[in-house]
Amino acid sequence: MINLRILNTDDGLKIYVRDNGVGISDEQVKRINHRLLNDLDLQTAFHEEQEGIALYNINRRIKLTYGSDYGVRIFSTYGTGTNVMVHLPKKQFESN
Repeated sequence: MINLRILNTDDGLKIYVRDNGVGISDEQVKRINHRLLNDLDLQTAFHEEQEGIALYNINRRIKLTYGSDYGVRIFSTYGTGTNVMVHLPKKQFESN
């Protein structure tokens, strides 16, 4: 099952996508989040760990567009499921 939740917080929008799959090990979650936080080389992630590059590509685009305070982060409990958070700024619209 996939669950989607969007929170409007003081520091932006937080979009959570959660599944009830097998989850990811703590070690792998730490490695992925380290790469996401530090915006490490996509080729290294793909070739060394055989991980896909989509998550890293999305994170990099968010950071380039909105700054380093925003991006993607992974939370997971092995055996329970995985939660992916996408943090975006609030967009202010001007009324005419």
